[in-house]
Amino acid sequence: MCPQLISATTLLASSENIDEACEYMARVMKAASENNQKILAPYHQNNHWVLLVIYPTINTVHVFDSIKKKRSLAIRVVLDSAFETYKAYGGKSKGPQLQWGAAVCAQQDGGTECGYFTSRFMYDIVHSYSGSENLFKDFKVTKPYTNGQIREVLTCWALYFLDFVFS
Repeated sequence: MCPQLISATTLLASSENIDEACEYMARVMKAASENNQKILAPYHQNNHWVLLVIYPTINTVHVFDSIKKKRSLAIRVVLDSAFETYKAYGGKSKGPQLQWGAAVCAQQDGGTECGYFTSRFMYDIVHSYSGSENLFKDFKVTKPYTNGQIREVLTCWALYFLDFVFS
């Protein structure tokens, strides 16, 4: 999902934005469910990035947060509503509502690495856990990422950006 369209800043700006985001999320869930895919949704709220991994067909959301603390996510109500819209569009699901849970994941040592960790979570999921239907059980990255692991994902993003801009 597009981080700008689902960010807390966008969602909290107006009720019109919430309606648009809800429709957008429902369409993304419908498209993902047709191929039984998970959705990676980097989400920004209060100067902190988390990764939401959404499985619409098994009505589950895994929250990858590199700073474990009790956090109320503004997107939760909107995503729950989008799930209802998704089901109204004929989306397949094993349950009536989304089940939310915190994933066990790498924790950052400092206070400013959340965006890097969120990028690395996406990288690891795509490269090592793409076939997983249960990241709670399968995701095995619990130690903080090394500078080398962070540089690896930054290099991937930089190469992608350069290729996008100059091709």
